[in-house]
Amino acid sequence: MSQEKYSLNEYIEILQDHIQTCERENKFTEAEHAKKRLNDLLEQEERKKVKEAKLNHEAERSELEDGHLLEFQNFVNIWDKKIREQKQFSEQELFSLMNRHEREKSQLEDRLQSQIQVKPKPTAEILNLMNIKERLLKLKDYGEAQVVQKRINLLNKSEIENWEKERKRKMMQKLIQLEKRQGIEMSALKIRLKAFENDIIKKKSEELERLLQKYQNIKKDLENYQVQEINHMVMHK
Repeated sequence: MSQEKYSLNEYIEILQDHIQTCERENKFTEAEHAKKRLNDLLEQEERKKVKEAKLNHEAERSELEDGHLLEFQNFVNIWDKKIREQKQFSEQELFSLMNRHEREKSQLEDRLQSQIQVKPKPTAEILNLMNIKERLLKLKDYGEAQVVQKRINLLNKSEIENWEKERKRKMMQKLIQLEKRQGIEMSALKIRLKAFENDIIKKKSEELERLLQKYQNIKKDLENYQVQEINHMVMHK
């Protein structure tokens, strides 16, 4: 009996029918040969089914992995965009605050320049010497008037120098107060922005953990199902 013109399943059915015929006709030796041939074919068929199942399983695992890689890449793209947008927002906020601080400083400097006198008012001593000088000039006492004028010049120079130092000190004090307030404001903004960035990073990490866990669970379930399927095929051959 040639197998070539039959499919494997057809040939198995033919052998099964042939064994039954041999049993009825008491051709047991021929039946034994047919039985061995049938068992060989059944084992061949089982090996073929197991091989095909394993190939299918490999394809399923590959498809699962490809799907996971695609999902992971989408995850990376989405969260990279979120982090990039947050950093751009942070840079914009810091730049905006720096510009505002510069404007505040410039406005304060202009205000202080106009509010604090450039030259001090004459002191009582200088006013008294100026009166003495006027009286000396009326008396045509130019020599004494010159002496008094020199004294006035010295006092004016000293007063202007002291006033300028005090003026600079007052302006510097106001500017330092402004810079301190601005420094606190800048630090608070940086802390808030850093908290936003850390929150995004934390959410990304949590989402990644869920994504990986989901993949591991699906992969484990698939592998368990595939093992059970192979075991079932082997046990029921």
